[in-house]
Amino acid sequence: MLAKLFIASIRANLGRTLLSVAGIALGVALGLAVHVINQSAISEMQQATRTLSGDADLTLRGGRASAGGFDEAVLETLLTDARIAPLIAIASPIVDMTVALPPPKPLQQHMQPVQLMQEEQKTQNQTTTQAAGKKTGPATNQATNHATNQTSQTIRVIGTDIFQAARLQPGFVGEAFKGGRAEQQKSADDRAMPLATLQPDSVFLNRAALAVVGAQTNGSTSLSIPIGLENKTINVIGKIELPQFKEPLAVMDIAGAQVLFNQVGKLSRIDLRLRPGVNIESFRSDVLPLLPPGLALTTPQQRDEQSAAVSRAYRINLTVLSLVALFTGGFLVFSTQSLSVVRRRSQFALYRTLGVTQRELLRALLAEGAVLGTIGGATGAALGLAIATLALKKFGADLGSGFFAGVVPEADWHVATVLFFVGLGSAAGVVGAWLPARQAALEAPARALKANDDAGGGATFLPPWWAGATLLVLSAALLALPAIDSIPWLAYASIAAMLFGVIALAPIICAKALSLAPQSKSIIRQLAARHIEKSPGPSAAAITGIVASFSLMIAMLIMVVSFRASLEDWLTGVLKADIYVRVGRGNSPGSSEANTLDTSTGAAFQAIRGVEHADYLRYKSVNLNPDMAPVALIVRPLRDDVLASLTMLRRADANVVATAQLPIVWVSEAMVDLYGLDAGQTVTVPIEGVARKLIIGGVWRDYARSSGAITIDRDAYIAMTGDTRINDLALTLTAGADKLEVMNAIRAMPNGDRFEIINAAEIRKLSLSAFDRSFAVTYALEIAAIFVGLAGISATFSAQAWARRREFGMLRHLGMTRGEIRRLLGAEGTLLGSLGAAIGLVLGFAIALVLIFVVNRQSFHWSMELHIPWLTLAILSVALIGLTAVSAIISGRFSMSRQAVLAVKEDA
Repeated sequence: MLAKLFIASIRANLGRTLLSVAGIALGVALGLAVHVINQSAISEMQQATRTLSGDADLTLRGGRASAGGFDEAVLETLLTDARIAPLIAIASPIVDMTVALPPPKPLQQHMQPVQLMQEEQKTQNQTTTQAAGKKTGPATNQATNHATNQTSQTIRVIGTDIFQAARLQPGFVGEAFKGGRAEQQKSADDRAMPLATLQPDSVFLNRAALAVVGAQTNGSTSLSIPIGLENKTINVIGKIELPQFKEPLAVMDIAGAQVLFNQVGKLSRIDLRLRPGVNIESFRSDVLPLLPPGLALTTPQQRDEQSAAVSRAYRINLTVLSLVALFTGGFLVFSTQSLSVVRRRSQFALYRTLGVTQRELLRALLAEGAVLGTIGGATGAALGLAIATLALKKFGADLGSGFFAGVVPEADWHVATVLFFVGLGSAAGVVGAWLPARQAALEAPARALKANDDAGGGATFLPPWWAGATLLVLSAALLALPAIDSIPWLAYASIAAMLFGVIALAPIICAKALSLAPQSKSIIRQLAARHIEKSPGPSAAAITGIVASFSLMIAMLIMVVSFRASLEDWLTGVLKADIYVRVGRGNSPGSSEANTLDTSTGAAFQAIRGVEHADYLRYKSVNLNPDMAPVALIVRPLRDDVLASLTMLRRADANVVATAQLPIVWVSEAMVDLYGLDAGQTVTVPIEGVARKLIIGGVWRDYARSSGAITIDRDAYIAMTGDTRINDLALTLTAGADKLEVMNAIRAMPNGDRFEIINAAEIRKLSLSAFDRSFAVTYALEIAAIFVGLAGISATFSAQAWARRREFGMLRHLGMTRGEIRRLLGAEGTLLGSLGAAIGLVLGFAIALVLIFVVNRQSFHWSMELHIPWLTLAILSVALIGLTAVSAIISGRFSMSRQAVLAVKEDA
């Protein structure tokens, strides 16, 4: 019987029911898609790390491989120190670099290496001649750079000791091409290990790399790799089988890799297998102090956690934002069920008189919400998996964040995860249906059977004022608590408490506002105001929808605008130079240490006509804490004008700095949160294996590195290390200099085609475009939230209009025209929209403050300035009020029909 009632309800409210299901499906789909995309990327990265580490128990590493490794003398210490060597079974040294290849072209498999080198040199000479002899316009140059970056492929090159790798990473042992030199040089006793691997110019490729370079498996060929200003050639002699590793990979002898990448005497990491019975944690704690400062010993589990932690805050924030749509979907279920309950009051009363108990009716109505939620959850789960699969294939796993750039994994999902999100949809349906179901179950059957009774215009439960006040106090208290494991869980709880606290107090706030407002001379407006004031329950339902959807939209709008404006201001400050130059077009960050310049090349830029001065930049990374991600070390001239370009948050006292007589460094604000450092304090930084005591001159804002950054003057760095290499150049031009002429002069330099040249305006444009892409999901959620909220408001007004049909019929009998009733409904909608918009603006502003100054800081360890888009807020508020008024008029259109007039004649 109740099942038939449920089916009849769906038929009567098919449009709104489908909209409820769609709202829940949208929230589930977005949440699941974001989760699957990010989880797939993390799984891919972790799988790659485990594959490359083999059966290692620990990995010893310095900072990031891309920013330089550590001295290979550390390997000798591990193998000869009497306190360490007996504990180690295998120590496999690794050089690990990622480089960009030239635009792919089919390699000629039967060409000899000399011929291939000649062809490559011919192509290079042609390109250099064209750059030197032909001036092109800015659009052409930009298009050329863009095309180069788009067609460049990256390949990861691993240099290893093959004898150690055969025991620890057997997948690194390659199979020589049949008929090639390596095949001929195989030992008769050991066909599994090609001796050609020991040749410094020989390399084995996995299937992905073979596909990229166009090599075939039935003959040898050569591969040209651009390193710095040189094109170095290596021989492709065979293939390796690492099916778990899907990125292009090359394996070669470690000595050859050190020469290839200009890393002689340097290692990226050492993979260790300990002897049986050696405790890993004891080994870490005992051995690390015996090694040079700045090294870290990590287990595979710790590496997995660190790779996941890099993007964890971004992933969680995006998932929480995705679930905003689920929240609004639950509200839509509430509104739809409210309308359905109102329309079926007499039917419920009849069932009650026939023996259906309150509990049975309550369970039946909650089951309706659960069914709607489950259908929405299942639909959303299917849609979310489809979105994730398509996004991974078309766009990769980046989502605009930059954390997973270049990672294109397959969708990795589990049944338990899908069921969890379906369960979230079911829960949203049950929660949305609970209040209307409770009202229907508690209503007296005798009262509900009276056809002319106007009660029940929607869910009328009003929480006590102290409940809302308690939630607001709880919200304030939660803001004073720190993040949990660098995730702002308590800040999110504070936002939820604030939202529900204000919603609970909204009816009281509205009643008070209406009582204090001056009385209108219009009878229509007086009737509208009195109805809202004297019917707090039904009015609260409409206010709830407006406040919930509008406040969240306003909060996200203010946060995004503030972040974007702060980022733009920061970019304007740090990008003071006119032109920036980096060696190696399209190179990935993993090749920064391999692609460096010496000071003599840097001086050639200073001599270019129109260049006022050239600043040399150097990027390294250091480990301040072996259990945390490396910190970026930025080496550059720190003149007064450079320091002024940084967004300096605070400076140390000049007397304190002078008294310390230590080299000065400037730290990003992430260092304050992560390491407890601040201006005027001293910090010990391991630089090139030596612990250096430095003093912090100030704290600056950095939106590029959430794990922290330290900036040091180039002269001080060179005095410590003797390292004069250059990664980037920042060129400031003289007044009136032609930027295009300077860029063409750079291209005309020897090997000028190897430089990536970009001006500050392009960097700013690309950075802001990346920002907009990363918040594209947020913009979509804002639009979805407001439309779902308006749909819920429409359902609420429909429920109230249905319950008030006798009232409207009486007004028609008394002579009120349809137009006047339409104006009455419009006035009520305008009042409710105005009150909801006002409360939503205040609440949204408060939530935005929490997002900006608490959630953002605890998640990413950087701050931003508050920027309020006043004009946009005004336009949105007016639009919301207008849409609410229109929704009220349309939803109550049947109240002006003959049915409303006839309702007066119904028996009392």
